[in-house]
Amino acid sequence: MAPVPQFIDLPLLIEQRGTISGEFALALMPRLLEITVDDSGSVWFELAFGRDDQGIHCITGQYSVSLQAYCQRCLNPVSLCQSGKICLAVVTDRIRMQELPVHYEPLLHDSGSLSLVMLLEDEILLGLPIAPAHSIAECPSDSLMREYSTVRDTPFTVLKNLKFIK
Repeated sequence: MAPVPQFIDLPLLIEQRGTISGEFALALMPRLLEITVDDSGSVWFELAFGRDDQGIHCITGQYSVSLQAYCQRCLNPVSLCQSGKICLAVVTDRIRMQELPVHYEPLLHDSGSLSLVMLLEDEILLGLPIAPAHSIAECPSDSLMREYSTVRDTPFTVLKNLKFIK
């Protein structure tokens, strides 16, 4: 199997209605590496380029990635498996962005080559949870939270117990 190019000629692929599929190593995605435990793993993707029925230049497809991030409760590694669909409309200016149908996300790109790695990295980062975490039942911090949690009366419980004199 031929290696996947990191940069593509976007106008040419759209004109030819091309498709690209393959894998990229997570090590090629520096912004994604900032939240991962290590650089092992890869991103699988499948993309189609072309025009839709309205003549809009588009990129559609899907991706799948499995990575290790830090749980924001216990700071231990947590496995995240993410897959998503890509439905982008390639536009050259901000005015055209506002005219797009709602099912498209805009990709502002004027001409020339496009980095597939950055495109996929953007899509993955947008799809990740804001604070990755184990499920509560699986998180090692669950026992600590139960051990150190305190049960307090709410202000309304305190008010209920007050006796008012008439």
